[in-house]
Amino acid sequence: CDAEAGVAGLDPSGLYTTQSGTSIATPFVTGVVALLLQHNPRLGPEQVHQLLRITSVRTGAIGKVWNVGAGWGLIDPVALVAMLRGGDVS
Repeated sequence: CDAEAGVAGLDPSGLYTTQSGTSIATPFVTGVVALLLQHNPRLGPEQVHQLLRITSVRTGAIGKVWNVGAGWGLIDPVALVAMLRGGDVS
């Protein structure tokens, strides 16, 4: 989840709004990590970090390395599950 890209959703009044930053990215990343650990509860923190980093999508604006605005890129839950089903994560 790119913390700077923003997430559109409904506010309490029923209108669409956009939010960005770590406050909005954290629930999405937490949900993906919960699904990951449900699939494989034996994973440790470093393995989770590695899987998130390896399967993140990096667009041209994000680049190939970590950056302050987007971290490692956009999380990709589909790629994460595919890697778990077919690959070694150790």
